[in-house]
Amino acid sequence: MERFAREQAHTLSLEEIQETIDAEVSNPCIERLIYVETRATDKHERKIFPVYPFDLMDGADGKVLVLFVVQYIMKQYNTACITIPVSDIGVKCRFWNLPPTEDILNKMPMADSAEVQ
Repeated sequence: MERFAREQAHTLSLEEIQETIDAEVSNPCIERLIYVETRATDKHERKIFPVYPFDLMDGADGKVLVLFVVQYIMKQYNTACITIPVSDIGVKCRFWNLPPTEDILNKMPMADSAEVQ
């Protein structure tokens, strides 16, 4: 039965994301897939998007994480390349190894500081 046990969803640190980027993989569509959670605001609910981390690089205002996010718009799947400042990780968004359930999200609210991750 252990072989069917599912790993629990947990947040990923920047180091774990970098390891994902650097890893030699045979199937990147499966082995590099992670999830980003965006913070809820007064106007928008929190959202979770599947993403593929691509690079961690220097941007104009510091380090940025380059990602390809998967979106479903107008009945079609699309990808978009986005950058997230490293300083926003854990504050405006955080990353998960698996899609988290509502229970996990409610038990682990995003803090107001970058120390979440």
